[in-house]
Amino acid sequence: MLWLQGLYIYRAMEAQRPGWAFYGKKPMKPEKYLEKPLAVTDEMRKQYAHEETMKMAEQFKTAFAARNKRMNTTKGGEDNGNDN
Repeated sequence: MLWLQGLYIYRAMEAQRPGWAFYGKKPMKPEKYLEKPLAVTDEMRKQYAHEETMKMAEQFKTAFAARNKRMNTTKGGEDNGNDN
């Protein structure tokens, strides 16, 4: 448990490290800290994998809908390549 706590502290310090650059012309923006806990159990790994899959599916669905919308706006909507 102490090792895991040390890892979280290390990650927090690493995220803030760019802001410590006092010698630069302007300070760098700190990096983003972890959004959710590290997956340390098999159950958490499976849950995170499922969440990532669902996130990718939603992105694909959004991109596909946008593509269909662009395709249907040419020549007044449904045009199967027929000039009739």
